Amino acid sequence: MIITFPFAFDGLPSEAELLRVKVFSACVRCYQPRATLIQMADDKTPQLECVDGCVRQKRQNFGQWYFDSMENFPHEVFIRVDYDVVVKHDPWDEFKHDFDIAIAKETNGMMNNGIVLVKNRAFFHECGKVYLERTSKDGWNDIQVATQLTIDDGKFRVRKLDPRLYNVLPKNPRQYRSDAVMIHFKDKRKDWMLDEFRHLVAA
Repeated sequence: MIITFPFAFDGLPSEAELLRVKVFSACVRCYQPRATLIQMADDKTPQLECVDGCVRQKRQNFGQWYFDSMENFPHEVFIRVDYDVVVKHDPWDEFKHDFDIAIAKETNGMMNNGIVLVKNRAFFHECGKVYLERTSKDGWNDIQVATQLTIDDGKFRVRKLDPRLYNVLPKNPRQYRSDAVMIHFKDKRKDWMLDEFRHLVAA
């Protein structure tokens, strides 16, 4: 199983973000010990010590970099997550289904690309075109918009993951279903992830 995540700060990651990615990596090693962990980086940000490999894409506009990194990733089948996600249980059975990408809804009804199971990188080529042609090209929000528009266009097979198991957004610290596969500690929850799993870094 290949797990990849974007970690590119134009060469200047902060100490806070370095700690977050160390905790993320420690969670992968603990809960998915057979996984290969690969960093997606720009051409300036160093490879992290806690990963198995690094794939680089020259930095341009952030959204272009994001979709180009996904399209040019050197594996066709992989799991792409943000590093505020804990992959608590093995999601590999999902890959038995027929899809180009599998993705879960967020609470606002939009698909959240913080967690994507990938079987066809061509999806991200189309996302990149949509991002350039149909959005204002303004960072993370328009990356999300381009992804949703590409899904809505209906050219690709999209499997909708159960948001109660994937992209689980805890409402309180340490409170989520025990069978939650992927827990997303986005926004204010980022510190909850540190509090709950920081001990794994030293384990």
